[in-house]
Amino acid sequence: MLTRRRQGFTLIELLVVIAIIGILATALVPAVKAVKMAARKAQAKSVFAQWATACTLYKKEYGAYLPNLGGTYNAAADVMHKLDDSGRSLLFVKHLYGRNLNGTALSSGPTGERVRFNRQAMEFCAFSQDDFFNYTPNNADWQTNPILQDRLGNPAIRVCFDLNNDGLVKSVSGILPVDLTDAGGTIGVPGRVIIFTTDRDIGTANPDLSPSEAADIFVIQ
Repeated sequence: MLTRRRQGFTLIELLVVIAIIGILATALVPAVKAVKMAARKAQAKSVFAQWATACTLYKKEYGAYLPNLGGTYNAAADVMHKLDDSGRSLLFVKHLYGRNLNGTALSSGPTGERVRFNRQAMEFCAFSQDDFFNYTPNNADWQTNPILQDRLGNPAIRVCFDLNNDGLVKSVSGILPVDLTDAGGTIGVPGRVIIFTTDRDIGTANPDLSPSEAADIFVIQ
């Protein structure tokens, strides 16, 4: 008796396989997203650590933490700088990079930028295009008014310095990451430099980033 040789799969079998693949894909998407987010957070912390180290090296060289970063510089009290305010990202870069983002030298003279920001034009830290929220290819405008961001795309970066050298960082505004906040924010957090992102106004700055993602990047040195 001759038997018919089976060719391929039946429609039902194909539908079952497709359904299984769909279920597996649905289950894997959150896991893949979580892995990617963890990698981006690790990269963001690594970049912040480089910036914090650069601030420490700057102080060792010049005896102060970026004194012309803007705002009130009072060595008797700690201070928090908002890098997304009033061109402060540009000042942060000029202090640590030692030149303009287009590679030209800082202005000279008795009251020039070189005297105020980085007298010896030393490069304490290099910056990449990924560090800037408003970077646009083939458009140099971002170089004159840059806005720094973390590697998740959050420009709401805060930098705190231990200006009074007591080994503690106290935010004058009482704003520190939840993980670092002590009772009332008056005692302070052990460290010399703290760099972190915040979820305040993040909906305006980057609506694609959730508050939980925005407020989870910080480093202490």
